[in-house]
Amino acid sequence: MSAKLKLVFLWFILLCPNAFAQQNSLRFLAPDVATMPEGRITKTANNKIYSEGYVPDFENALAAVLGLKAVHVMLSRKRMELPEILSSIDVACFASPAWRGSSADLYDWVKLPLMNIDYVLVGDKNMPPITKQSDLIGKHIGTLLGYRYPEIEYLFEKKLAYREDAPTHDSAILKQKLKRTDYTIVRQTQFRYLQKIDVNFANLMASPLIVSSTPVYCARIKTSQLSQERFEAALHQLAKEKTLERLLAKYLPHD
Repeated sequence: MSAKLKLVFLWFILLCPNAFAQQNSLRFLAPDVATMPEGRITKTANNKIYSEGYVPDFENALAAVLGLKAVHVMLSRKRMELPEILSSIDVACFASPAWRGSSADLYDWVKLPLMNIDYVLVGDKNMPPITKQSDLIGKHIGTLLGYRYPEIEYLFEKKLAYREDAPTHDSAILKQKLKRTDYTIVRQTQFRYLQKIDVNFANLMASPLIVSSTPVYCARIKTSQLSQERFEAALHQLAKEKTLERLLAKYLPHD
């Protein structure tokens, strides 16, 4: 390589570091409020990382099929919708267009759903079970800060029910455990996991009413250098191998 070419090569590395990083890594959008069994977040000296959970395990497997290393970029709910942030990320999994608002158009969504995410109302076993939305009138409901619940949002807007925001899923369910709220909205997978690992959650019960049931997908950020064809082929391979089903069986109790 001539001296001139070497100089151009070095300048390209300095000015475009992401172009080289993308050759070896697949950057996943990751919410910084994830909790088990979806993912356990561990704080390091410089950032936050996933240490376990079915979401990072699945994404690691997806990256491996593509011959890449998974890198999880932890972001707050509000920063997830910023185009300038998304331009430095390749893909998002376990996401829904309904959750992304106006930023949903920045993704190429894969039509194959991964699973359904159900949100349920958890309360003390001595509390009456919630069977319809009107049962929530006058109740204090544990919610996640910054998240909206379209199916029952009208109750909060009209002051028929009251939000009790918590910064994380874990802190929301802890408030419920301490009886600081009447009911708490949690992911059904989270509640099943907690009942599996902690006998203290045996005193809590999920009501029959499903607050929401949303299919979730993987999607490629349109600015990613990864082709949609390769991305979808890798997802179909994992579906054929039932990778997600095996991971859910690992982290959740059997029905």
